[in-house]
Amino acid sequence: MRQPLTMDMFRYPNFDPGGQIEIPTAVTGPPLVHVQFSPRFSLYLDSEDKGEFIVNAAFSQYHGKAWPSANTSRADKFIFSINEVGSGDPLVQNLVTINSTENIFSFDLSLLKASLEPIQLVLYGAPEGGDPTWTATSSVFYLPEKQNGSVTRIDNLNGGLWFRNSASKQKFEPLLAYGFYSSYDGFLRNKNNSEIQHYADLGLNAITPLTIYNDSAAEFAYMDRINLKFMYNLRERYKNLTEVHDNVMAARDAEAIFAYWSADE
Repeated sequence: MRQPLTMDMFRYPNFDPGGQIEIPTAVTGPPLVHVQFSPRFSLYLDSEDKGEFIVNAAFSQYHGKAWPSANTSRADKFIFSINEVGSGDPLVQNLVTINSTENIFSFDLSLLKASLEPIQLVLYGAPEGGDPTWTATSSVFYLPEKQNGSVTRIDNLNGGLWFRNSASKQKFEPLLAYGFYSSYDGFLRNKNNSEIQHYADLGLNAITPLTIYNDSAAEFAYMDRINLKFMYNLRERYKNLTEVHDNVMAARDAEAIFAYWSADE
């Protein structure tokens, strides 16, 4: 049976919202090579010995420089070095096959100086034996060892998070955070933390509490004790830098914190 017409069907007609992403115009002629690189992980600690870079040298219709004729002997190899900006000593010198991606190269972290600021990096490269030349930029966080609490980093190769704390004996392990939001009244506000424990006993390994340390310090301490990872809520105050500072200072040495929640949707 056909659905009868209603006034709501005419009140909210379909329309073109605009904002579509349009495919850029392809470049004609010889293939372009788009060179990119990044650290394997979003951060390293100065207690680690080795880091890794991901290097891509893929053909592209839209980005990069024209590659020399495929009939020459130099056509399939790209030689490069990766340096800290302002330093003459390369972190990596190697080559990749053209039109390859996710090439991994290790480097000695001791060549860098630990800092709370990102370290700026530059890649210089060229076809084997000739011109033209390419440059690409990136950065890496190489941080002083954290003495208390947890550390989370992003895997730029496979995606996802790696996490460490005292429960993992300070070894980074993959983290697939699986859990739900939790209200303050009716869940977290429970004198013996029985609801939090029951939640963890179900096999859920992460939680997003809708509260802050000023209201729930004991509950956060319990999550630390049972290694229930949590994402800390800054949504209501992320534009107030004083409140952000105070809340981050309260949460930053927690054993179970794996992320900050600043905004969504």
